[in-house]
Amino acid sequence: MPRLLSTVASRKTWPLRFQIVLLVMSFAAANGCSKGKDPNRLPVFPVSGHLSIKGQTPTGAFVVLHPKAGTATNPKGEVVRPRAVVKPDGSFVFASYDADDGAPSGDYSLTVEWRKIVKSPDGSPVLGPNVIPPKYGRPEWSPVFIRVAEKSNELDPIKLNLTFGARIRESSGSELDAYTALTLRRSSESQLAGREITEAQR
Repeated sequence: MPRLLSTVASRKTWPLRFQIVLLVMSFAAANGCSKGKDPNRLPVFPVSGHLSIKGQTPTGAFVVLHPKAGTATNPKGEVVRPRAVVKPDGSFVFASYDADDGAPSGDYSLTVEWRKIVKSPDGSPVLGPNVIPPKYGRPEWSPVFIRVAEKSNELDPIKLNLTFGARIRESSGSELDAYTALTLRRSSESQLAGREITEAQR
C-alpha cells in the first residue's frame, strides 16, 4: 500500500515538475532570442549615485557619462553615453538602453546640466538657461571622472562646490547666466563693429 501511494504521489507531482522545467527552458530561450535580436548591445552594469551642488539638491539636473577613447563602443562603432536625471532626493541611476539598466564598464567623464523652471514673458513655465558653469557641461573640460566596474556600482557622492554665475536680467524679462549674457553682448559688439567698418568703407 505505501508503495502504491508513493507511485500515485509521484504521478501527481510530475506535471508540476514538467511545468517548472518548461518555464526555465522558456526563460532561457527568451533570453537567447533577445540577445540574438540586438547583438550590438554592450553588457551594462548598474550605476547609481547622489549629486549635490553647493549643498542644494539639483532636482531635474541632467547627468551624462562620456566614455574615454576605446570605451563603451559597440561593434558598429557607435558610442554609448549613459544618462540619468537627478531625483528630488539627489539620487540618480544611469541608463544606456532600458530604464535604470546601467552603463558599460570603463572610464568616463561626467557632465551636468541644470536648467531650472522659469517664467517666460507671457507667464508660462519654460526651461531656463543652464545654471552650471560651462566647464561642467563639456566632457573635455569636466573635472569629474568615474570608473564603471563589471559589478553593481554605487558611486561616491558627487559634491560640486561651485559658485553660480551672477544673474543678469535682460530687457525681455528672462534670466541669463553671466556666461550666456557675455556671449550675447560680444556678438552684439561684433555686429556693431562690422557695421561701423562697412559705413567707413562707404
